[in-house]
Amino acid sequence: MGEWKKEPPIPAEVAGFAVSAVGDHAFSDNFRITGIVVPEGVKEIGACAFSDCEKLAWIRLPDSLKKIGNGAFSGCLKLTNLRVPDGVKEIGSCAFRDCVNLKRFSFPPGVACIDSSVLKGCSSLAEITIPESVRIIWGSAFNGCESLTRITIPAGVMRIQGHLFSGCSSLKEIIVSPENTVFQSKDGVLYSKNMTTLLCCPETRTRIAIPEGVKAITDEAFIGCSRLEEVRIPAGLTLIGRWAFCACSGLSHVEFPESLELIARYAFQNCMGLVEAVIPESVKWIGEGAFCCCKRLEKVTVQGAETKMGRKVFESCNRLQLVRAQPREPS
Repeated sequence: MGEWKKEPPIPAEVAGFAVSAVGDHAFSDNFRITGIVVPEGVKEIGACAFSDCEKLAWIRLPDSLKKIGNGAFSGCLKLTNLRVPDGVKEIGSCAFRDCVNLKRFSFPPGVACIDSSVLKGCSSLAEITIPESVRIIWGSAFNGCESLTRITIPAGVMRIQGHLFSGCSSLKEIIVSPENTVFQSKDGVLYSKNMTTLLCCPETRTRIAIPEGVKAITDEAFIGCSRLEEVRIPAGLTLIGRWAFCACSGLSHVEFPESLELIARYAFQNCMGLVEAVIPESVKWIGEGAFCCCKRLEKVTVQGAETKMGRKVFESCNRLQLVRAQPREPS
């Protein structure tokens, strides 16, 4: 690798046979190439084919292309613009991960799945276009896209698996097409269509009043919302999911409703500003590490004598005074 003094040619044919693919790792770790033309006839770019080509600033992809493999362009630090041909139907996980100078990206109109971590760590990416063809978006797809301010979820998306926007520190709003039958947005926050589950809050929010009717805050819904100072949880909410408020370091106080039944594991891990919490009698279970590493937490009152706890719920809460209700005497 790294042998060429000029841009390496990719031939359209070899010994009379058409070149139909760029193989796995074909140009990976090449530290010389700055640009490349992939010829017409190539249908697939293999896994990590151009990964960590740190000087690769441009690439021209053919209209014949159908598939871009896992990690194909990951770590191409100089890449600023790229047009993915409309004929591409599959883009693998981590395909453009850590392309830190990529400014905008449009998924082609035939893609049905946005794979995990496909644009993770693209810190300069300010614009992402998702086509109507997309049905599922896998976790971490856009994590670490620090320049992204808004994104639109089209009507066709039926499933979002895992947290998509961790580390998107400039994200102000998540917009959902009104025609989407599974999701909707309110004030830039992502909810289920029936408004019973809060799914994701942008990291720029400082305050939120969760609407009446919401029954659950899902896993990682507020993870990394370090600027969040106030959250109002409505009566009727029963579940706070795993890592739901993890690393919300600006949060100093939370009032839990009397309807709450479950605080899942690591729900408030690393909430460094949290000082006091009152766990209502309705809570049946507090999961493992739910309040661990809350360094400023001084007092927690557990009002339910029957409330059960997992392991290390308050680990590394060095200032904590825990007050628990006593079991009722049998009558």
